[in-house]
Amino acid sequence: MSDDILVWDIETTPNIGFFWGAGFKITILPQAIIKERQICVVGYKWLGQGPARSFTWGKDADEETMVKKTVGLLDRARYSVAHFGDSFDHPWLRSRAMYYGIPMAPHYVTVDTKKLFSRYTYMNSNKLDYLGQYFELGRKISTSYKLWVRITTENHQPSLREMARYCRQDVNMLGELWEYARPWFPAPDSIARDVACCPHCAGSNTIISKQRRTAAGHDKIQFQCRDCGQYHTVAKSRFDKAKRDAG
Repeated sequence: MSDDILVWDIETTPNIGFFWGAGFKITILPQAIIKERQICVVGYKWLGQGPARSFTWGKDADEETMVKKTVGLLDRARYSVAHFGDSFDHPWLRSRAMYYGIPMAPHYVTVDTKKLFSRYTYMNSNKLDYLGQYFELGRKISTSYKLWVRITTENHQPSLREMARYCRQDVNMLGELWEYARPWFPAPDSIARDVACCPHCAGSNTIISKQRRTAAGHDKIQFQCRDCGQYHTVAKSRFDKAKRDAG
């Protein structure tokens, strides 16, 4: 079951401000900001449900409406997937939601693919572009610094359309990456009907792949789903209780 899993990404503008120099080791204080950075593009898709969609400034909405729409998408999702999302996309969105007074749940079930690859794998790079190449899923679209400048200073609609295309490509590639890689990572939540079923797809076509005892003396059973490949581990006592209750 994937149609309630949200894959998303945002693009943001830089701050605009006054400063008297450029280079390394130069401090620019917050009072130098004359226009705050904003979210200018949101790309999203429901996993397994076709190509990514996006909305931008001007054509679809102002930033406040975009933030409200994005919070609504997160509220509908069982969980969401974003690359570097726990450190960037979610805090960014929450900051702007607070600014506009838009209600937002204090916690969402999230998958940060950058965090997962950093923790569980040893890649040469955990950037999305590299992972897309590594797994032969595609490449990010090249952009220029000028694109951000024209969006920020002119609200230039052709540049926003190009930025939206760039964002949708990231979302499409991220969706493919998560569909491919998720059997190698822990499930973020469970939709299983019982302890032996797959937490990812809720399938009952699982096998016991391993049994072990922890250093603390607790017995564990590891299952693997034959349909989607996902592994999950439960306490043997919990599995035995489920069998007794069922029988």
